[in-house]
Amino acid sequence: DADYWMAPGLNLAFPGWSKQISNFRIKQHPQALANAAFNGYPNGSALYSWTAGRYGNCTGTGPCVDYEYHLNYDIAFNLFQQYNITNNLTWFNNGPRQVIESAAIMTGQLLKYNETTKTYWLHNMTDPDEYANNVDNGAFTIASAAELLRQANELLVDQGLPINQTWQTQWQNIAFPSAPSNITLEYQTMNDSVAVKQADVVL
Repeated sequence: DADYWMAPGLNLAFPGWSKQISNFRIKQHPQALANAAFNGYPNGSALYSWTAGRYGNCTGTGPCVDYEYHLNYDIAFNLFQQYNITNNLTWFNNGPRQVIESAAIMTGQLLKYNETTKTYWLHNMTDPDEYANNVDNGAFTIASAAELLRQANELLVDQGLPINQTWQTQWQNIAFPSAPSNITLEYQTMNDSVAVKQADVVL
């Protein structure tokens, strides 16, 4: 939780200290690339393990797939925020940019097209609300995935490169879970009887 729940306040008040969080993720980026490759993701993809520990590899308490994919987006958004605060392009181009791009490559594979709804789905996942395991389209995670793909394309434009059309199509056609009343659900099959651990929709 350091990247999304702890780092934002530290980024503003103590950017030198908060950079330890980012540097830890950058250091483990090669292992995140290896995690993705081991799980069959395309070259250049990264998957960070839920419990990073010393090595950042996929373990029983640190799964990389079918769990809290939002960690990858939390990491990316923290790196974006640190760059926006410090405006240190040299730092950003030597680690953070590569982490963000590899998370986008992974996401392009993670999202699956649903022929019935004509939208992109994220299957078998857990949002910050760990009471809801193995659900589809967790609101927090799928919104984060869409936002990352949008920002990753902006990075390409900033470099004078063409956008990734797949990412563009995916973020513009994300399946946000909603009830017939148009209220956003926490995940695809949520009903009004569940116990909520964390307010993912609010997040």
